[in-house]
Amino acid sequence: MKDALLISTLAYPAAGANGDCTSFDLGARTSPKGVFPGDPCLEIAYPLTTTLVDGKIITFTVQDSADNTTFVTTKQTATVTGATGNGNAAGTVRVRLSPSVRRYVNVNASVPADAGNNTAKSFTVSLVFGES
Repeated sequence: MKDALLISTLAYPAAGANGDCTSFDLGARTSPKGVFPGDPCLEIAYPLTTTLVDGKIITFTVQDSADNTTFVTTKQTATVTGATGNGNAAGTVRVRLSPSVRRYVNVNASVPADAGNNTAKSFTVSLVFGES
């Protein structure tokens, strides 16, 4: 189930840069070693991006934080690769959050220096419950 208030949209960063979507508050765990309510996952929707250079990869990395200020990269990633002179097709990927993820999460998008100008396109991250 998606909540319209738990959606963040961000333009792709310039080549050679990265950017973070707005963070999501998962709330308190149901127990100190338990899971977050609703079995949350992040859904990343990315557009057709014809300007993404062949073989270049935009990497989406989940980050977490205990205080919503200092974010640390987790091992959870998704990628989009330019191909056949047409960039990448539009798509959606879901990333199930690790049981050890901390209360606040966001997604960082990283674009290689030679990946072309993709700043006219945006990706969307949604916090989804109960559908991982």
